[in-house]
Amino acid sequence: MKQVNIKPSLDVRLSDLKLVLGPELRIVYPLILNFTVSGELELNGQAHPKWIKPKGILTFENGDVNLVATQVRSP
Repeated sequence: MKQVNIKPSLDVRLSDLKLVLGPELRIVYPLILNFTVSGELELNGQAHPKWIKPKGILTFENGDVNLVATQVRSP
């Protein structure tokens, strides 16, 4: 059997896709970061991680950062 890699010729674009995030959305990097985030984003551009253009405001409600031996906390 022969494997053939075919890339689809689709050009998927995002146009004013609005995302409302939160209030219980968390950004977590285990043992390092843990934040609650809310806000609104608008996405435009080609649907590829390198070419999406986000616009909007995210609010970091609360959380903490652990920098090895130092801890920084937000309210």
